[in-house]
Amino acid sequence: ETGEKITKAKEWNVPIVNYNWLLECYFGKMANIDLPQYQLGAPAQEVNTTPYALEQIDNLHRHMLLGWHALMPQEHQRLMQSQKLQQELQAENVFPNLKYREIEAPSEEDIIEANEKRRKSKRPPHRFALCGFEQDVAERISKQIRFLGAEVVKDVEQCTHLVVLNGKRSVPLLKAIAIGAFVVRPEYILTSYESGKWQDAIAFLMKDDDSERMHGYNLKASIIRARNARVLQGIRIYITPSVDPSRATLQRLVELSGGEVDAERPTARQVGEHLERDGSYLIIGAEADVKLVEYLVEAHIPIYSPEFIFQAILRQEIDASSALRIVYPRPAPPQPPQPAQPTPQPPTSAQKAQQGHQPQVVVGRPGAQPAARLTPGPAPVRA
Repeated sequence: ETGEKITKAKEWNVPIVNYNWLLECYFGKMANIDLPQYQLGAPAQEVNTTPYALEQIDNLHRHMLLGWHALMPQEHQRLMQSQKLQQELQAENVFPNLKYREIEAPSEEDIIEANEKRRKSKRPPHRFALCGFEQDVAERISKQIRFLGAEVVKDVEQCTHLVVLNGKRSVPLLKAIAIGAFVVRPEYILTSYESGKWQDAIAFLMKDDDSERMHGYNLKASIIRARNARVLQGIRIYITPSVDPSRATLQRLVELSGGEVDAERPTARQVGEHLERDGSYLIIGAEADVKLVEYLVEAHIPIYSPEFIFQAILRQEIDASSALRIVYPRPAPPQPPQPAQPTPQPPTSAQKAQQGHQPQVVVGRPGAQPAARLTPGPAPVRA
């Protein structure tokens, strides 16, 4: 009956009730909040009670819990389907973090003690970035990494190793491949921790056959190539504003791969000069930016989708095939100007005079007799 909430409620004249009032309201009774059995300090039912105890309260509770006793008829086929679905949901490929929730994690004291012994080592420390882990699992793995004398970083661009749960294409994965970082499975950390020293990272590289087959690359080969040379080294690229992912993300991927990104739109002549010299200029665009690159389309300069950058990084090779180009509708050629129609001139005086001497034609009614021609006769004689 004490506590900050109780004190404040009394101070603010807020009604205070016990569990009985809430229970009555739940079962549909309009409980009067002022009744003594609902006041603070009055005996109340146990909050965490069982259905059997709820049945003993009154007939209403017993009636509402009748369905709890009855077995629900279930078809065998539907039951098997539900059990299969439950097993699939518990599979590691659906929830990969389940496998690592119970791994051992060293204490902070053990980490400090282990690192004190390694201070004299001249070997540069590994820097690990984690991608796709739940917070609890990430903390456990991070402690094992620190115990082995390595560092955990948040920025993938600063890591030497990226730890992932699968090989699905993502921006962190693309960044890691671009800089030649090892993309490893969590087992690399667990095995190294159990043995007390770092194992060979090549043996624990992520292997996702479905993803590699879908995007046509080999992760191990791509990492080795990236460690030897940057795939976009010496290539200049212009990226239009409406690309997806954002222009800033694509620009960073290009820069990590050794390329350069122009902030200003190039002219068709500038692009043509680069293409004629060494073919080192690319335009990455989007369908929504057709008006911005219309002048380049007219000059027959290819426009590539962002997929060009993704595949170049994944495969560590440049594919400039037409399959990665954006097909923009070419503008209709301009129509030749139509000859101007001569302006009619007013008739001259001679033309007007000629028109005045033209014989007049009298058109009669169809079938009517022609009118008799009148001839002048003698003038009448007045009497």
